[in-house]
Amino acid sequence: MNSQFIGWDSTVPKIFNNSRVGNNSSSFDNNKTISDKSFINNNNNNNDNNFNSIINTLFFKIWRNCYLKKKILSYLKLINIHFQRRIYSIETYLNYKFKDYLRYVMLDFKDKDQLVELLKTLPINIKSVSLNYFRFKEKLEPGSIPESITEFKFNGLYDAPLNTKLFSSSLKSLVKNYKYLYTEGFTLPRYLTFLSLGLDFNYPLDPGVLPKNLLKIKFGSIFNKPIRQNVLPETLTDIHFGDSFNQPLPKGILGNNLKKLELGFYWDQPLKTHYDSDDNTSLTHFPNSIETLKFGRSFNRHIGAGSLPKSLTVLDFCWIGSFNKPFDSNTIPSHIKSLHLGLEYNSPFNSGVLSNLINLQELYFGIDFNHPFEPGMLPPNLKTLCLSQCFNHRLEKGSLPPTLTSLSLGSEYNHPFEKDVLPKSIVLIELGSNYNFDLPFTAIPNIKTIIVRNRPNIIPEEIKSMDGETHYIIPKSLESIIIFSNNTFFLNKIYLNPHLFDYIKVICSSKIISKKGKLFKKINYNNI
Repeated sequence: MNSQFIGWDSTVPKIFNNSRVGNNSSSFDNNKTISDKSFINNNNNNNDNNFNSIINTLFFKIWRNCYLKKKILSYLKLINIHFQRRIYSIETYLNYKFKDYLRYVMLDFKDKDQLVELLKTLPINIKSVSLNYFRFKEKLEPGSIPESITEFKFNGLYDAPLNTKLFSSSLKSLVKNYKYLYTEGFTLPRYLTFLSLGLDFNYPLDPGVLPKNLLKIKFGSIFNKPIRQNVLPETLTDIHFGDSFNQPLPKGILGNNLKKLELGFYWDQPLKTHYDSDDNTSLTHFPNSIETLKFGRSFNRHIGAGSLPKSLTVLDFCWIGSFNKPFDSNTIPSHIKSLHLGLEYNSPFNSGVLSNLINLQELYFGIDFNHPFEPGMLPPNLKTLCLSQCFNHRLEKGSLPPTLTSLSLGSEYNHPFEKDVLPKSIVLIELGSNYNFDLPFTAIPNIKTIIVRNRPNIIPEEIKSMDGETHYIIPKSLESIIIFSNNTFFLNKIYLNPHLFDYIKVICSSKIISKKGKLFKKINYNNI
């Protein structure tokens, strides 16, 4: 569940607006003699304005009352503190004084009767329940789970059939190891929008089993059964296959409303192109509705013309991926905005492959890529470029687009920057562990953040004995220099320049994120 902060500005207007839904329009619905729509709209607008004026007046009368204002703020503070609170045991829950402010509880149970009794007493404000590490094989009966629950998670060792009427129509999200998906005629709640099939599920799915309103489905790590026609609902917008899944997805399997598709670790199936027949059931066909496509570690197939959907905006080959096939011209859809290439990708780009991607804003390389970028080769509107760890070709003037705002250099890159190589638009730069040259601050006047991976000599020689007269060398835009606690070379050097103290942010070396570019991405998105 996403973290939320509840405040007066975001909560009160919604309460007032919701309280009047229907009241304002019902008078017009019942008035059969009015046919002039513009007159109705004008009256609606006038009523809205009058209502808003009244609400504003009432609000300020309440808000200016010191006692009421203090009460409101104290309740909001309680909600913010306890809204995301997680309870881990029955004893903790029973002794918790602020149950009426909880939204989500995570509980550990071993006894069914104890569980059922507690579920019946849950306040209606609790919408999400997660049961962990409970171990019993007695099935839950209808009425055990309150109608107020919209999200239910079986995260433990629940090993009993589920009754058809166990869940109410209000349930929207369900997570369970469905070993007994078909037992005793069990059917999933018809209004379910999210379903997660757990680790134990590896059974064929029949048409009609999945709810028709389902929006998202997540398969467990061992699921690897062929999917037949009419099994996946047309309403699905998000599908996540587990690591073991390695089956073809021919035309008609995936619906035309699908927006996001994530394929697992072992998936490595050939893709359909413009030249292949729709009747070939051994080829995977992606519908033209998909916007985000993520491949797993094993995928390493040629991608031909028409293999990728035209609607695609995010293409991710997994940061530890083995994909290493060259792209043909016009293979990557022109609407693509973000491209992530994996660990083993090291194929040179043919002329026009990248430069024709006028909408591409983010380009991330993995580990192995090490080919030069000629001037004009990169996308013209690129904003973020994360080079691979092995990249060590000198960046020449004109090789980086003038729109670039964020640049990450790999571990092996160790070349000085000549004049006008770095675009003046750069606000974030990450220096690799082997970079050992002065960073030309004057060339990047808008720089905000510098990430120092190891021991680069980014401090110009002339500021070793720095005084107030040479302080202008550091751009006024600079906000932080991020280094790791094991970077003793840099830490020993900065004492010579006390003016840098205000910029230094030290990150504990034990918390260095292994995934290449993750820290860079996090800071990059904060700068946007």
